[in-house]
Amino acid sequence: MRFAGEGRVREEVVKGTPAVWVEVELAGNGHASLCRVAHRHDYVERLVVDGAVVYDAPLEVEAATAPWLKELMEQDMDGLWALARGIDAETVALMLEGAAMNMRMAEAQDVAGVRGIGIGRVLARFSAQLPERIKQAAGSASDTRMCGGSLPVMSSAGSGNHGIVTVIPVALTARELGATDRQQAEALALSHLVCGYIKAYTGRLTPICGCSVAAGAGAAAGMVMLHGGTPAQAERAAITLVGTLLGMICDGAKASCGLKVSSAAGEAWMAAMLALDDKGIQTTQGLISTNIRELGATVRDFNDKALSAADAVMVALMVGLDNKKGCRACM
Repeated sequence: MRFAGEGRVREEVVKGTPAVWVEVELAGNGHASLCRVAHRHDYVERLVVDGAVVYDAPLEVEAATAPWLKELMEQDMDGLWALARGIDAETVALMLEGAAMNMRMAEAQDVAGVRGIGIGRVLARFSAQLPERIKQAAGSASDTRMCGGSLPVMSSAGSGNHGIVTVIPVALTARELGATDRQQAEALALSHLVCGYIKAYTGRLTPICGCSVAAGAGAAAGMVMLHGGTPAQAERAAITLVGTLLGMICDGAKASCGLKVSSAAGEAWMAAMLALDDKGIQTTQGLISTNIRELGATVRDFNDKALSAADAVMVALMVGLDNKKGCRACM
């Protein structure tokens, strides 16, 4: 922050790069270094020190795409449903561990002493009914996480906030309905699968808010399963959620993500209830198809083509804002 305030940091958007691509150059005291991360958040592709390349391992696009992602994209809702129903005991335990982990984060705000945007604290005053409790818990978990809470969360599709939306609405619904551990775990598995399915089409880092569109769709489908719904109803719930929140953008990870996370969790509950009542989106509506495979391809094209300039525009706008903006809500 001090370097930025002193004007010693320069940022620019480099076109023609993968969705995940960051290159940082540092210079000082007669030395210079460069580090490049590409394709994945945790993949260092190139290191250069004083002009000498000390590490260079480009990751090809095909290699960057895990085989299971390709397999996932070939599924339909019936296939995703069957996968969730067929999880083994080890996966059941993992799903339940994730639910407990993320609920601890949702309930930790007072303990952590972190206020964040404050959505969790405010909604706690109005959380008598399940949909309000879902919005409150998801918002509180994201609030705490984005502003320094030290507890871990189970991620989904590589994102902690995705994991909060994918898990918390399903976990709270399971608690409300008195579901068995097995029922809760299967619904959580479906939620993760649907989230991962949509992210497989859109990619890891997108101008579309994946916490809303992908994770919200997963939560909607998972809640349908808990209520004894069908794969067709789960598909309708996921599609209805996407039809509700497709326009929500991702302008970076920050404190206000809690607002989007809370909204997505609440809308996921609404989409599930509509689907269980055989309502919601039942015919093609604008960009929204009633088939989840067609929807995945449409969202991918919308993300890649319609929003191709969005990242550059958003970064330019943010760079132009006051460098002191920081995360005031977290201070």
